[in-house]
Amino acid sequence: MGGLFGLHFLQRQSSEWRDRFIERFIPINTPWIGAAIQFNTYASGYNLGIQLIDPAIIREEQRSYETGVYILPNPNYWPNKNQIFVSTSARNYTIRDFPDFFQDIGFPQGMEMFENVVNITRMEHPGVKTTSIYSTGVNTPTGFIYRSGFPDKQPEKITTDGDGTVTLQSLAYADRFLTGSGDRSMVFHGVNHGAMLKEKNVFRFLQKQLRMQ
Repeated sequence: MGGLFGLHFLQRQSSEWRDRFIERFIPINTPWIGAAIQFNTYASGYNLGIQLIDPAIIREEQRSYETGVYILPNPNYWPNKNQIFVSTSARNYTIRDFPDFFQDIGFPQGMEMFENVVNITRMEHPGVKTTSIYSTGVNTPTGFIYRSGFPDKQPEKITTDGDGTVTLQSLAYADRFLTGSGDRSMVFHGVNHGAMLKEKNVFRFLQKQLRMQ
């Protein structure tokens, strides 16, 4: 999420300020256009794979985080508007169905929270040299199937390539707007989302980037 905050911050600064204070922007595993896992988080709670924690117990707390809606799939940029993120015995939910989704999980205020942030950040160049770092090769949720008990039971996961939390489609989206001569992407393989912050090869790469400045 820090990559999104950083992009928003840099876009609000003058070119003179950026030239003076920023040498390079290095976002890591940023969910540029969102992460499908947030549907699971809001519907049923998400325990990050920690089996000792009951997702239902932490669901209300997770719903209260104002920043959580910031990484829902963004309808302004998500390429496939017909992608089914949540499937139940009663209906399917796509990116067009946010109001119904929040209503049906008993959290209608989530829609108001989402509307407050959905248009904040533009997927446009930050105005500084940028190195986007992300990882692939880890099964990552892209959709959820509720055979029964929606939204209180945990769903089956449909997975695709990504970092375990953010899909490759979202991680690599920055390649569309990071087109400056000083921009680049660095892709690691098989490192999950959280482990990127303690992976030795990532830190070695960061050290090289810093020495280049």
